[in-house]
Amino acid sequence: MPSELLAALFGSLPAEGEPPARGDPSIEVMQHRLRALGLFDGEADGRPGAPLSASLKRFQIWAGIRPTGDVHDAKTRLLLRDACRGARDAGRRPIRGDRWPG
Repeated sequence: MPSELLAALFGSLPAEGEPPARGDPSIEVMQHRLRALGLFDGEADGRPGAPLSASLKRFQIWAGIRPTGDVHDAKTRLLLRDACRGARDAGRRPIRGDRWPG
């Protein structure tokens, strides 16, 4: 059966309605950066959701851009990366975590 072949190749699939074991690595990096800036309290699991969207909107307002909460917005991703690098280069410590994410 095709499902047995897929399970053999890729491991067991999550049950219907169950989230995958890991989320998107680029979203996980975004969550780590928002946590370091003190804007995200959730787990950095790579999954989008309402808490991440709200955190992104707060960051976008702070950055002076339109608050959409869109995890795929390239401008937001670049500004978030630059905010973390700037804080690190200025010698600031992350608000959450022991080091600045890459």
